[in-house]
Amino acid sequence: MVFNPCPCFPLQKAVKLLAIFDGILSAVNLLLLAAIVIGLATHPEEFQLSEDDKATVVPIAIIDTTFSIVQVYIAIKLYIGAVKEDIGKCKVWLVVTTFIDLIEICSSLQRGEEFNAATSRLFFIIVAYKIYAILVVLAFIKELGKDSSTAAVTRSVAAFNLEGMYHPHSNQHSNVYYTTLQPIPYNEKQINFPLNFVTIKE
Repeated sequence: MVFNPCPCFPLQKAVKLLAIFDGILSAVNLLLLAAIVIGLATHPEEFQLSEDDKATVVPIAIIDTTFSIVQVYIAIKLYIGAVKEDIGKCKVWLVVTTFIDLIEICSSLQRGEEFNAATSRLFFIIVAYKIYAILVVLAFIKELGKDSSTAAVTRSVAAFNLEGMYHPHSNQHSNVYYTTLQPIPYNEKQINFPLNFVTIKE
């Protein structure tokens, strides 16, 4: 039995809810980042950033925006994968999300001097959520793999039984014995029966 990190729901339903929640969070984050990028481009004076700060903030905002677009896309793929029980789409979400999360966590730790009590708590909550989401999807992938293996064995057994139904003696070896009969005189003719053909001697 596959371990279920979400005992309140079946794994398939849990992954669906996770995909919806993750997609909403990514979409909200995308809108905020898009607003920041647009604001930096149109009204840079309102942010009161120096040229050095702009050179740092703008590339980071663009990268985060790109990540948010990717996360929205893979959240949709995860939902479709959960509905259709498509293990491939779920694996895509797992690999891409793990890669993006590692980059974001490493980037946040490098800016550790900016942490305070509130941001530290928020950071650990986000990290805990991301780890939990990965565990839920990983458990669902294992469940799908187990079901696929069971289905393959069931199909093999059914095919074997079906073959036995139509060919009940297919697994038994048939032994064919040949014999040679002695010539029998008949109307001054002799009929021989060799192994597998008949000859007539005058």
